Amino acid sequence: VKYIGIAVCCHQMCSEDTYVDMEYIAELGLSNYFNIIRRLSSWAICHSTKSIEEEKHNNISSQALNEQEALSENFSKDEIREIGLKCKYILNFGRIRYLRANGFDANIVMFAQPEMTPENYMIIASLTSSSNNINNVL
Repeated sequence: VKYIGIAVCCHQMCSEDTYVDMEYIAELGLSNYFNIIRRLSSWAICHSTKSIEEEKHNNISSQALNEQEALSENFSKDEIREIGLKCKYILNFGRIRYLRANGFDANIVMFAQPEMTPENYMIIASLTSSSNNINNVL
């Protein structure tokens, strides 16, 4: 394998056992907040342009929607979305960092316009010529 493409969605589904760079989370001093970060990541797509009722039909977790409803009294829709995007950024950067540490040149790119899908980013990676660590990654 010389190239990898990873659609980065469903951040809220990762766990401490499945996330690839808990060391990065620890370095940020966020180990105790990992579960909160992964849950808050869903806020990036909740309320993007739809009502709560519409989102319930699109399989947005009811827990995320309930949290959003409660927070909407203290935060604007844009602020809630920004919190979610920042949580996604933390998780994605850890994934990129992991790939780079294992011999890949990795970056995140937009593959679709936000109007098409709010989950419009992916990580692309290519094995560097000096690396033989592919077995450690896969």
